[in-house]
Amino acid sequence: DRLQGLALAHSGHYAEAAQLLEKLLAADPRDGDLHETLAQCLTDSNEPAMWQQALTRWRELERNTRPGTPRWFRAKYGLAAASEKLGNKDYAAKLIKVTSVLHPDLGGEALKAKFEQLLKRCEGG
Repeated sequence: DRLQGLALAHSGHYAEAAQLLEKLLAADPRDGDLHETLAQCLTDSNEPAMWQQALTRWRELERNTRPGTPRWFRAKYGLAAASEKLGNKDYAAKLIKVTSVLHPDLGGEALKAKFEQLLKRCEGG
């Protein structure tokens, strides 16, 4: 079921993937990988309602993950990315800036590059 959910998400069937991932999470609510996969699926969709759900998921993931860990940085990035999609670019930029002041490495080279690209988009650059 997990692989089917991933396949659905990667093929653009976000609503179906989200339903399947939700079902899996009901059976194993402590699975951080599933929470992250669902949040990413919702963020990747083309539906504003799903982006709003993504914000909630990323916030939960951030709150329930130890600060400074790879998943925590991905949750911060996910929050900023979903916020940008919802048109809240100021919030996304602020989140990135605050995170970079507290954690200048932003989770490593690859993720830092993604944060910087997102910040540039949010600031109109």
